[in-house]
Amino acid sequence: MHFSKALRNLSNAANANKPIIRKGVHPKFAHLAENAKTIKRLRTEDFTIDCTRYQKTLDQNSELKERVSDVFKRIGLVVLDNTGTRDPKLLKAPFKHILKSRANYEGGSNYRRPIGVEDVYDTGVTNEQTIHYHHEMGYSNRPPLSICFMCLQLTPGVDGFTYFCDNTAFTRDIEASDIGQKLIHKGTVIIRRWADEKYVKKHGVTNYLTTWQLSFMTDDPKVAEERAREQSQQDIEWCEETGTLSGRVYPDIYEYCPHSDRNLFWFSMADHAIWFDTHPQVNTTPDNERPHILKFGDGSDLSNEEVSQILDISANQGFKHSWKPGQSVLSCNYRFMHGRPGMSLNPGEVRQLGVVLGERFERVGPVPGKYF
Repeated sequence: MHFSKALRNLSNAANANKPIIRKGVHPKFAHLAENAKTIKRLRTEDFTIDCTRYQKTLDQNSELKERVSDVFKRIGLVVLDNTGTRDPKLLKAPFKHILKSRANYEGGSNYRRPIGVEDVYDTGVTNEQTIHYHHEMGYSNRPPLSICFMCLQLTPGVDGFTYFCDNTAFTRDIEASDIGQKLIHKGTVIIRRWADEKYVKKHGVTNYLTTWQLSFMTDDPKVAEERAREQSQQDIEWCEETGTLSGRVYPDIYEYCPHSDRNLFWFSMADHAIWFDTHPQVNTTPDNERPHILKFGDGSDLSNEEVSQILDISANQGFKHSWKPGQSVLSCNYRFMHGRPGMSLNPGEVRQLGVVLGERFERVGPVPGKYF
């Protein structure tokens, strides 16, 4: 392990600062700009299956299974409505032939807590935080092929929306933009940091996202480092003074999608410091000390204007899903990104989503001749 005295990633002093305000940058999730090069706007009825007549056979109905397969193949997003249940086992059952060997949480991000049912986890984020559009585990070289969301509890009147972004249309739009061309030619580097649990407790540090012990599910630094490398982390360093673990990822901007036989953009703002602008523990921390930092491949920063352009382009192809208890959604991780605005729940109000990560795949990057 390499220890660097120069690497300081945690600072109590930052807690005394006010939240970072980015001039001209505002969270965006769904609007249709006149210049959006939309391939085809999706309608809710295109990907929603009314399960009223399948309620007693959700886990074994062959007709429902075929309908799920057809919609997922054509669109990549499936909503099951009127299921008549909130049982996570039943809500994920119609998707199991696509989820296949469900993936356990392997570390590297916010720790996902099991919710008492096999393979079903919580979302791993706070309600207050704005979750910008992203591919699930987009930082990893082994992300899930698909992801299942299920609404287990939702207090009436609570706006517990999830937004989805059509990544095929997003790819076309961002390729036609100046920022898209800059991303293509410069690439990106993602810097990720994990605090040390012992240091956090000893010094009362609060401006951190998670610890490497919790994220990688071990107290052994060697095991944590090994698991970080398995998540495609490079240039791994340990801060001798704070015990912080850091690494870098140099992801391909494109990923070949076998469903559409096209190279799609594999990029989002999930690893930019903006991800923490609404995080209650980290939003006062300067960008260069935050748990995730996204830069161009040459090490230069994205400007506020460029960040705003990216948010605009993704919002051009975004749409809102309004949850009802008992609904479940299957999303293709190639063809759709997901996110949501932050929310504030009053005492007694509940929004509980369960998450199932589908079978993992090895990223291959772009394939020659498969661009739009």
